[in-house]
Amino acid sequence: MPSLGFAPSFFTHYPDLPKDVQKKIPGLMAKFEASTLAGIHLEKPKTIADPRARTIRINNFWRGVVMAPTDGDTYVLFDVLPHDDAYTWCECHTFVMNTATNAVEVVDVGAVRAVKDALAGSDGGPGSPETGAALFAAFSDLDILSLGVDAEHLESIRQIRFEADLTALAGVLAASQADALQMLAAGYSVREARAELGIVGTARREAMSGVQALLASPSVFFPRGASELQEALNRPLDLWRIFLHPSQRRIAYRETYSGPVRVTGGAGTGKTVVAVHRAYYLAGRLPAGSTRPVLVTTFVRTLADNLRSSLGSLAGSHGYGNIEVTTVAIGVAARMKKSVLAAISTLRDAGLDACDLERKSRGGVEVGTMHRMKGLEYRAMAVIDVSAASVPLRWAVTPVDADPKAHEQDTLRERCLLYVACTRARELLTVSWSGHASPFLSPFLS
Repeated sequence: MPSLGFAPSFFTHYPDLPKDVQKKIPGLMAKFEASTLAGIHLEKPKTIADPRARTIRINNFWRGVVMAPTDGDTYVLFDVLPHDDAYTWCECHTFVMNTATNAVEVVDVGAVRAVKDALAGSDGGPGSPETGAALFAAFSDLDILSLGVDAEHLESIRQIRFEADLTALAGVLAASQADALQMLAAGYSVREARAELGIVGTARREAMSGVQALLASPSVFFPRGASELQEALNRPLDLWRIFLHPSQRRIAYRETYSGPVRVTGGAGTGKTVVAVHRAYYLAGRLPAGSTRPVLVTTFVRTLADNLRSSLGSLAGSHGYGNIEVTTVAIGVAARMKKSVLAAISTLRDAGLDACDLERKSRGGVEVGTMHRMKGLEYRAMAVIDVSAASVPLRWAVTPVDADPKAHEQDTLRERCLLYVACTRARELLTVSWSGHASPFLSPFLS
């Protein structure tokens, strides 16, 4: 039985379609399922860049652009365009299925040809062999192919000597292949690039039929019925933030893990979507009345806003009050509150977002006392005013002549506070002071 999948590009353009055209879309899937291909006027244009290109009738003026299968009867809808534009689209574009990731993408063959011709014709200028070494000389053809890059691009890739050339070629290749090349150029090893792109095994698509590979693609949405399609059409721009491919669902909704889990993948592969669903799933398992929410952190404020929006779409009217989303990038700790306030003022004067950890609103550079740092973690951490006058804090330590035992315990407590503050750093730690350094730093300064 013929079936119809939907590419991301369709959902991106769907809101701009006339309302009467939008209303026709649910009927398309029904016609495919009813095996009435004649009823949708499936046509192969006379002039096409890809032999799989077809158009289907939406109404007298609008046509859908679909990729027909090389075997089987599974089709993918990429766009809905005015009649003449749909045929022009088929003349200029070809479909690409990444052999490593199964991503289905579209490229403009004319744009690719123009960039390749420019690379092949460069001589004596910035791209000549005399003035620059080949950018990908350290990688074999097999290395590059293992990342899902098409073999037809190898000759042009070998001609790249400067980042400007790479930028030009990457701008016209399928996005997943461009990502792979840019990672190698940025210093990634092949193994690191494969991990970042989420590639496992070798040539995994070759073991699948065309239909199997298409159904396993993370970039095609196959509705399980009319109601699921209608739900997707009701919020087309939210779909790719909250839609889960089966492989993503296995990660997000697994009952438990034995330890930390790292989810890798290139841009647009759905890591954020997995994080949103995982947080939503964990929040649903919290005991009734729990006062400790699920914490979702990111290093970018704008991404935190997007995460809140995605969680809102996923939770709907139920809300997500038991999930806290915040940015956790840079932390600043001080022993005394006055130093905290001074640091916040200085950061804001410098044009940086800064917040006091004592307040409910968080984000930007988070500044707090050493006591407040317990249980937190930051990519980079600055522990300030670690001077002899502040650490240990004199009034917090019992004089040794008054009570030696209490003095020892108080001093240990102050040392532990400094230890807690310093160990909040995950990658970078900076410790600073004014005047004489704290005696606790002596072992590191001698």
